[in-house]
Amino acid sequence: MTNRRHFLRIAAGALALPSFCRGAEPASPSLGFSLYGMKSLPLDAALRTCAGIGYSHVELALNAGYPTEPKVFNTAARKAAVDRLESLKLGLPCLMLNISLTADDQAHVAALAQIAEAGQMAHDMAPAAPPLLETVLGGKPATWEQQKAGMTARLRDWATAAEKAKIQIAVKAHVASAVNSPARLLWLIDQVKSPAIVVAYDYSHFELQGIDIRAAAQVPLRWAGLRGRELTAIQPTGLRPRGRREEQLRRAFPSNERMKPTLTLLTVLLLAPLVASQAAPSADARIVVASEAGAKLDSDVNKGGGTDDTALIQSILDRAPKLGSLKLVVDGAILVKGLKVHSNTTIECIGSGSGFFLADHSDRPIIRNADPSATERKNRNLTFLGGTYNGNGAKQAHNVG
Repeated sequence: MTNRRHFLRIAAGALALPSFCRGAEPASPSLGFSLYGMKSLPLDAALRTCAGIGYSHVELALNAGYPTEPKVFNTAARKAAVDRLESLKLGLPCLMLNISLTADDQAHVAALAQIAEAGQMAHDMAPAAPPLLETVLGGKPATWEQQKAGMTARLRDWATAAEKAKIQIAVKAHVASAVNSPARLLWLIDQVKSPAIVVAYDYSHFELQGIDIRAAAQVPLRWAGLRGRELTAIQPTGLRPRGRREEQLRRAFPSNERMKPTLTLLTVLLLAPLVASQAAPSADARIVVASEAGAKLDSDVNKGGGTDDTALIQSILDRAPKLGSLKLVVDGAILVKGLKVHSNTTIECIGSGSGFFLADHSDRPIIRNADPSATERKNRNLTFLGGTYNGNGAKQAHNVG
């Protein structure tokens, strides 16, 4: 399991940042803390605590009952907070508000009003560079298929409200929400295609589901809307950047006058693994994420349908002999007419909603050895992790050679 010690150990991978960050100004990484976890503290005490620990940024929570809830955090309080942030040398890259795309119509109207309020606060506190508004998306993982169309329509409403408020909303996948995976998050924001909607990346919610780090890394690496801001990691649970760890972080993320990071990662528990994945292309060639390779992922492991991706997936699996080993990360549901696997192949499906459905009348096993033999075992070291393999037996002819 990836933990903070692992984060520091692999942070050296951040040396690969120049491969996707360009610019002329010097920059260094920074850590922040979300005040979502300090609800009971007065704002001034929370800010002083974060500055004393050594954080460079904070995130203010706008939820009901917090000292920075817009209806109680008036103009005078906002000005005083700005002055306090400046005196403590704390940045304000983001605000947080928990609203939902799956709530009833009345709550949706209220959420649009809350976005407008958040936009006003963002401009009141940092008119030159208004902070992002971070939120989860609501719903439950099991309701995704039934709710995704409605969630798309409401996210468009959010985008319109954000554009009027002249802010960006950073949406986050959550282990307990309908949008709980990289594939679902990217699908949803791809439907809206608004510059007002960007991504808040929190690998911890993917790690809890056993999602491979490289599958999870597609979120920040594919979403161009995150580009153009300082590299900021908002750390919601007490990593103390002091002493030995501070020095390790400084060495892992050296300032470089020839490059300026242009990737924003909000609510990040683990940042370096993403960059480390960019630093080892030879290893990455042996790990293929289905969606990154072009799979449509528009099938359903229980009902089938969608695009036949047999040729694409088979071409990926056929790389194993040349590469020596191969891992295919399946981050959605794939329709196939049967696949062959070679030695030293791993197929990892992310959650029960991911996997394979055998197309009607394929009349063959959904998976079989690439080199079948009645006398010896030619294909070895085959690993299948998680997911659903639906052979669709009712629509197959049996006893077919």
